[in-house]
Amino acid sequence: MKKIKVMHVYNSLFDGGIEKYMLMLFDGLDQEKFSCSVCCLIEPGTHAPFFEARGYKVFTLQATNRQSPLGILKNLREVWRLAALLRSEQIDIMHAHDFFSPLLARLAAMLARTPVIFVTLHNLQSWLSPVHHAINRWLSHRTRNVICVSHAVAQFSRTHDRLNDEKYIVIPNGIDIAAYTISRSMRTQYRREFQIADGDILIGNIATFSFRKGHAYLIEAFIALCKLHPNLKLMLIGSTRPQEPLVKPDLQQQLERAGLSDKVIFTGSRADAALMINAFDLFVMSSVTEGLSFASLEGMLMQKPVVYSDIAPFAEIVKHNETGFLFKSGDADDLAAQIEYVLAHPERAAEVAANARASVIEHYNFATMMRAYNRLYTEAAQAAVGQ
Repeated sequence: MKKIKVMHVYNSLFDGGIEKYMLMLFDGLDQEKFSCSVCCLIEPGTHAPFFEARGYKVFTLQATNRQSPLGILKNLREVWRLAALLRSEQIDIMHAHDFFSPLLARLAAMLARTPVIFVTLHNLQSWLSPVHHAINRWLSHRTRNVICVSHAVAQFSRTHDRLNDEKYIVIPNGIDIAAYTISRSMRTQYRREFQIADGDILIGNIATFSFRKGHAYLIEAFIALCKLHPNLKLMLIGSTRPQEPLVKPDLQQQLERAGLSDKVIFTGSRADAALMINAFDLFVMSSVTEGLSFASLEGMLMQKPVVYSDIAPFAEIVKHNETGFLFKSGDADDLAAQIEYVLAHPERAAEVAANARASVIEHYNFATMMRAYNRLYTEAAQAAVGQ
């Protein structure tokens, strides 16, 4: 039987959530039925080898997200190149992510007459202008479905993109429960690696260094809490993106001014980031915008007390004081207050953490996610053949 050829299109492949989503999706699809590849519009990124090592083709173009007359001309050329690639690879399903990639990829797929076009929205795209939303609306006419990773993302798009309601499908991100191990020995191992004493309280965060992740609020809250808890430490796991090179240095300067640089560990990108959660005493995400991050689910699954901003995607997965704790987004004082509550009430925090783990197992399972995608891709391909 001829395999259904699927190509995902994204800017580049680094260590972010979208890249993780794509790799999990590729691995979880029926290998007898689907053949997957990915096209990087701008650059391959550091994680392209992870895809290639699993046997997935990685193609790279030379688009740019710089808005200038020269950039527009360059991107028009790359649209033609992508259209040629879609034709030469005989792609049945083109699946693009967020805004920039779907803009170019959908134009290319229309030129190439690719049978099926999907787009996944991974975030509340609050930075887009009315013009951007109008473009999304126009391109949606040739898009089979817009997949949203949370109901919050779907509602945001309904409000701003205003697509026909039948275009939307919500498939929440899911994680492979069996791949995550709660381990005392791993806790000891990681704390020893980073010289975290038994009596230290370790706050953890996993996120790309981006303004969207709200690290500055976490640092501000941490500085305030250190006055009350001299044994407090903070671990930040994640990498820097080329388009936001100053986020991490700005945080480091913030800590230097407070004289607390020695209390914060910047680990960089770690392939074992999820297992490193074992070392944490609580897990914090201070994002100002999200979709449904894998890290937020991982913190809950690893049964750590979680403190998240009250943005809509987090409020969708966390019930305050039942499966986690929410603070007012952008409010460092409220974040500090919620962390202080967790530290002052360890028994209640443990109960809430156990509830969080049970909730993720019930509602955000990878197997459920993949059943939805296998069915979606199969039905879309069959419908395209029948047209």
